[in-house]
Amino acid sequence: MTVKLVVIIFIVTYLFLMTEKWNRILAAFGGGISMLVIGAYSIDQALFQYIDWKTITLLFAMMLIVTMTSKTGFFEYSAIKLAQMVKGNGVAILLIFTFLAAVGSAFLANVTIAMLLVPILFTLIRILELPPIPYLISMILACNIGGTATLIGDPPNMMIGQAVEHFTFNTFIVNLMPVAALVLGISMLLLTLLYYRQLTVSEEKVEELSKLNPKDYTKKRKWIGGIFECFATCSNWFFLTILSPFRCNHRCHCGCCAVDGTPREKVFT
Repeated sequence: MTVKLVVIIFIVTYLFLMTEKWNRILAAFGGGISMLVIGAYSIDQALFQYIDWKTITLLFAMMLIVTMTSKTGFFEYSAIKLAQMVKGNGVAILLIFTFLAAVGSAFLANVTIAMLLVPILFTLIRILELPPIPYLISMILACNIGGTATLIGDPPNMMIGQAVEHFTFNTFIVNLMPVAALVLGISMLLLTLLYYRQLTVSEEKVEELSKLNPKDYTKKRKWIGGIFECFATCSNWFFLTILSPFRCNHRCHCGCCAVDGTPREKVFT
């Protein structure tokens, strides 16, 4: 009877998740609590065996770093500056954002990078009156490909890295980054061949882009240095896996602590 109930709860939960008729967080919690109520597992198993706290804390720390960085306006500044450097060329913008999304997803959470870059990309393509579909496809591909390259780029990679001790940050880079780079290069080539005719921009729109001041999108400039100190600390600790006795989630937390010089009231407002 328990097996049947487990299957029923599983199916119902996923129906809620797929149809989005109910908040997905509440649907997942409801499914988990229902499993607990019918006795599929005990509360001790739920808290200490089935919940991967190492991955959750690693995700939390990565999200914290990205949130602090996004508050500086650094991502918006970089995107507009790069678009101006290529003078609004539609193909160049496609390739640049694909590359940025892939690299960002490799060293930060890919879902977060997508959430940060897509609004900026939409602003640019609206100004230049470019079709959104090629850019959305490129972002989806780049975020997934880039996230595959490192231990911290994708939640499944995080779970694997935390579960298997000898799968270090460097192990993922050595084995997966070359493959990810090859797939990314092929994807960028195919996207260019498929859509380059649709990505032409008029002179008027290029002029409109040139009038944008990237510095207008920067905020809280005084603590940008502290944020990059935090990111540099995390990066060094990830790469120095052999010399460090700590796991990835601990290193990421230490990186967050490196921003101690930044006033807290400015970071979280």
